[in-house]
Amino acid sequence: MRAATKTAKPSPRIGDEAVKAKTGQTWNEWFKILDAAGGKTMNHQQLVARLNRQHGIGPWWQQMIAVTYEQVRGLRQKHEKP
Repeated sequence: MRAATKTAKPSPRIGDEAVKAKTGQTWNEWFKILDAAGGKTMNHQQLVARLNRQHGIGPWWQQMIAVTYEQVRGLRQKHEKP
C-alpha cells in the first residue's frame, strides 16, 4: 500500500466537459470508480490495467486518468514518474 503525501492536491488540467466527451465520465466519476476499485492501494500499472480491462478507453486516456487520480489523491507529485 502506498502512503499518501500531505501536499496540496492539484486540479485536473483537462476540464470535465472534455473528459466526459472522450471517456463518458467526469473526473469525479472516474475518481469514485477508482476509489471503489481500491485505487489508493494500486500502483500506476495496476490503475492503467484496470482502466484498460474494465472501461475500454484508449491508452492516452488510461494514462491521463491514472496520473490525475494519483495526483489528486496525493499518491504522486506533479512531474513524478512511477
